[in-house]
Amino acid sequence: MTVHELAVILVVEARGQLRIGDISAILNVSDGSTGAWVRQLEQAGIVERFKDHVNHRWTWVRMTAKGVRLRERARKNNREVRDGPDVG
Repeated sequence: MTVHELAVILVVEARGQLRIGDISAILNVSDGSTGAWVRQLEQAGIVERFKDHVNHRWTWVRMTAKGVRLRERARKNNREVRDGPDVG
């Protein structure tokens, strides 16, 4: 996973769901770059795209269950690195 793909994950996780253009604006990158990163994450099963029910021109991006589990595991690992393992 690239740092750019991780940035997309963090943005989508924080906001719940966003359009490609919204992600691009937040990251200050082109829609083409964001689309490529989202495509890679989608192929890995981490995010999914879906059409807006009202405006069918809009495509949204959200985390999948696999993506949420991956992020939670990463958070746990980060805490252990920071705080040391829980030996309770």
